[in-house]
Amino acid sequence: MIFTCDLKTMTKSVFNVMLATATSSPTPILDGIFLECKEGSLYLKAFNNELSISTSIEINKMGSKEGKTVINGKMLGEILRKLSGETVSFEMKANNKINIRSGNSLLSVMGFDGDDYPEIPQRVEGNEFEINAEILREMIAKTMFATSDKEYTPIYTGCLFKTNGDRFEIVAVDGHRLALKREDNNSDVVLDFVIPKRSLIEIMKLLSEYSDENISIVSDDKTAFIKINEYEIATKLLKGDFLNYEQTIQKEFLHFFNIDPGLLIESIETAMVIINDRIKTPVTAIISNGNISIKSETTVGKADTNISIDYTGDNYTIGFNSKYMLDALKACSGDEIVICFNDEVSPIMIKPAEGDEFVYIILPVKLSVITKEAMEDN
Repeated sequence: MIFTCDLKTMTKSVFNVMLATATSSPTPILDGIFLECKEGSLYLKAFNNELSISTSIEINKMGSKEGKTVINGKMLGEILRKLSGETVSFEMKANNKINIRSGNSLLSVMGFDGDDYPEIPQRVEGNEFEINAEILREMIAKTMFATSDKEYTPIYTGCLFKTNGDRFEIVAVDGHRLALKREDNNSDVVLDFVIPKRSLIEIMKLLSEYSDENISIVSDDKTAFIKINEYEIATKLLKGDFLNYEQTIQKEFLHFFNIDPGLLIESIETAMVIINDRIKTPVTAIISNGNISIKSETTVGKADTNISIDYTGDNYTIGFNSKYMLDALKACSGDEIVICFNDEVSPIMIKPAEGDEFVYIILPVKLSVITKEAMEDN
C-alpha cells in the first residue's frame, strides 16, 4: 500500500476521527485509527466499542496495490502535526511497518494488521431527522450536566433524545435534578433513545466544528447514526426505561417569582467563596416579601447577598446544592427566568419568563432545625 494525500486534510481528518479511539484499552488495536486505501480514496475510522467515527479523503497519488493498516491514533496525530510538507506519503512494508514521508522528514512506525480491526456499525436505512449542528450542540450542552455518574443506573448516564409532537426534546436526570431543552420540530421522524454522555462529549466537538451545517440522525434499536459533514458517527444506545419526565414536571405551583439569572448566579458564587471540598454545606435561599437572601455559613465565615424580587407571601428558607443550581442557571437563556416552588421540601423549578424552551428541576437540601434557625436569625 502506497499513497500520497494533502497533509492538512489528513491531519484534520485524523484528529476528528481520533475522538472515537479508546484510551489505554486492553485491546491495543482500539487505540488506533484504521486506514484503508482503495478506489482513489483513503478511508479512516476509529471505534472504542461504544462510539465510532469514520470518514474518507481524496488521495493525490496511489500505488498499484490497495491495502489497510491500523496506526496508534495519538502517535499518528502527533506525527502529522509535526510535519511541515504540503503532502504526506505512506508506504506499508512487510510485517506492518509503515514509512511516513513529508518534506525532509521520514518516520517509520509499526502498525497493526488491518484485518484484525473490528467491524463498526453500518448506517441503517430510514427516515432521517435533520437539525442544525449548533442548535443540537447547544441542546446537549444545556442538559448533559444533569446526567448521572452512577453506573448502577446506566440509563441515566446519558441524554434522552425524543420527538414529542411538534417539539424535539433532550432530557437528562440523575435522581437529584432534571434538565430539559426543547426546540420546534417540523419532522415526522420519531426519535426515542438515550445516548451515553461519553459519546455526547465527543460528538459535541464535531458539532462545534460544523456549527453552520445541518446534520442528520437515524437509528435502530441499538445504535444512533449521526451524519456531520463528511463524518459518519455511530453510537451505542443505553438500554432501560427512562423516567416518565412529563409526569415529573409539575404544571402548577403555589409560589413563584421572576428574577435575573445573572444576579442569582453572582449571589450564589459569592456564597460559595466560603465553601470548599473540605467544608461542605448547602447554600440557603430565604424568600420573603420583596426579597431573596442567598446565604452560606461555615466555620470559615458567612456570606449574605440580597436581591429584590416581586414576591408577596409567606417566608421560606430553602437549602440547595449550589453546583446543581449554578449548572441550571448558567444554562438558562434570556434576562429573566421564573423560579417556582411549593414549600421548603418540594422540588424547585426554573423555567423561562416566556415560552417553554427549557425546564430545570432541582431537589432542595433538607436543612436541620439548627441550621435553618441560624440562617433566619442572621
